[in-house]
Amino acid sequence: MNTSRIFTGFFALVVVGLVGLAPGCSDSGGRHADSDSGNPLSCPMSGTWALTSMSCGTTDITADWKARVTSSVVTFTSGANGGCHGVLVNTGPNCQETAEYDASLSGETETGNATGITACNPSGCKFDPNDAPCVVGDGSGTYTRTTAISGSTMTVTSSDAQGLCGAFAQPTTQVWTKQ
Repeated sequence: MNTSRIFTGFFALVVVGLVGLAPGCSDSGGRHADSDSGNPLSCPMSGTWALTSMSCGTTDITADWKARVTSSVVTFTSGANGGCHGVLVNTGPNCQETAEYDASLSGETETGNATGITACNPSGCKFDPNDAPCVVGDGSGTYTRTTAISGSTMTVTSSDAQGLCGAFAQPTTQVWTKQ
């Protein structure tokens, strides 16, 4: 698989596909405590998670990803209307992109609405010369994916065209570790 093609048009896919990176959540049965404050809330995944690995189908693309985007971190808080509000920050040597979304989790089915990219620093930056420039608003839309949580590990799989690997008809799987 030519993974360099994955990063072309990166910004339009990162928010929905990786934020498709970022898992969402809601309390679908009981109340969960916010580990920082001890207060009950509707987002059992509140806190900060860092991307550990990523694959397209069975092909590990972690090294290719981290060569361009050295850090991908998502922070979850309770959403205003329940569920979770996620803020994803992707950082590379020449670019930092922030994206936001709201999501809920029922069993292992996550559904959400991505606001899209909310900040590019510097404006119009690129993680890779072949990428489209970062544009505020890119990547907005709705999505559905599978999110499985086990202890401090969260595995997010997007099997449709919204995933980063959708152009190759491959599921995108990301593993996140709670910080």
